[in-house]
Amino acid sequence: MTPLLPEIPRILTAVAEWACCLVCISPLKKRFPLAATVILSGIALLIQCGLQLLAGSLPVSLWIVGMLINVCFMGLFIGVVSEVHLNQGIYWTAIAFIAAEFLASFEWQISCHIVREPKPGFDLVATLIAVPVMSGVLFLFSYVERKVKKLNELVRTQHTITTVILAIIAFTVSNLAFLNSQWRDSISGQFYVYFIRTLVDLCVLVILYLQQWTMQEHRYLDELSSIQNVLNLQYKQYLDYKESSEYISRQCHDLKHQINALRSACTNEERESYLQEMERAINQYNGQNVTGNAVLDTLLTQKKIYCLDHDIDFSMKANGKALSNLAVRDICTIVGNLLDNAIEYASGLEDTEQRHIQGEIYEKGAFLMIRIENYYLGAPVTEAHLPKTTKGDKTRHGYGLKSVRYIAEKYDGSMTIRTENNWFVVRVLIPISKQE
Repeated sequence: MTPLLPEIPRILTAVAEWACCLVCISPLKKRFPLAATVILSGIALLIQCGLQLLAGSLPVSLWIVGMLINVCFMGLFIGVVSEVHLNQGIYWTAIAFIAAEFLASFEWQISCHIVREPKPGFDLVATLIAVPVMSGVLFLFSYVERKVKKLNELVRTQHTITTVILAIIAFTVSNLAFLNSQWRDSISGQFYVYFIRTLVDLCVLVILYLQQWTMQEHRYLDELSSIQNVLNLQYKQYLDYKESSEYISRQCHDLKHQINALRSACTNEERESYLQEMERAINQYNGQNVTGNAVLDTLLTQKKIYCLDHDIDFSMKANGKALSNLAVRDICTIVGNLLDNAIEYASGLEDTEQRHIQGEIYEKGAFLMIRIENYYLGAPVTEAHLPKTTKGDKTRHGYGLKSVRYIAEKYDGSMTIRTENNWFVVRVLIPISKQE
């Protein structure tokens, strides 16, 4: 193309590519500490500028080769600095490339078409205008990327293939206009060429953003579906617990009468000792909690029975009346999930002396406080501020604490998790005024 208009400076293009890579890297997990990441980023900027200058010195026939070299280095930069798989690295490289193409082209539109009359050759004023324009566009791009949380975990092969195809289409369509001799040999025609390039890149970025938003929505729907399954399971468990607890209570009541009859008919000391031991065992299973809330009584009784059978020391101080305004399903979800998690971990401890679980449910000021603690060895592996499930099947497990947090937030409450002195502590705080 005859250079009737100033070309986009190679340094400007390199900075745009480097900056867009940084925007894509920023929400990802880094491989190195901050200082090392900053140093690597600075080195990457220098190399990117060198590659762009090298590409600018190549013959027109090798223009595509120069572009591919720069794109490959962008992918290498993203892959080295951030912890991504190959599939994810290609995905973010394609997005960074399209964003960089749009950023450089848009800056050219502003500096040459709106601000002042264009002149051939290197334009210092146009280059200086690039700073605020690129900063503004990068800020917007960064804001949009951060709005879509945890996107990297959702990237699949089909998303990468779609993104790469869109990048190729955007690059091809935006440069097809250069083949039109009527456009490339006039200033107005070249304006249209660059305008089409900017518009095509923008449209592709919008499409990719919609794709990202759809990926995020699908993740939310999957989590809500899993949480709903947990809620239904907890409620079914409550119904089963209630039925079994009532049966145990009836059996214990009948056995007490039988013991009294045996005592009156037999005075042997050995027999009496045996009967006392039997009564103590029965009282353990009949130690039904009386907290003032029937649902909580049923849950705690069932958990206590399980703990007794598995040598787990379980103690609970609970004011059941504090839960009176919570829905039955919500009580089952919060208390049931917290105790299930604690019991499951305690059951796996080889040393029975370490199998301890304790908790409290009470009112403090204008809040309902639910706190469950269990003895814990080491530090939990966290993911999104929650302990990561240790089960092999990641798709069917790991939603217990998410369900608890979901219920707490439904009442404008919160859930906090911490470890202190070999104790794993989960606390749920719910405003009493927000309870239904």
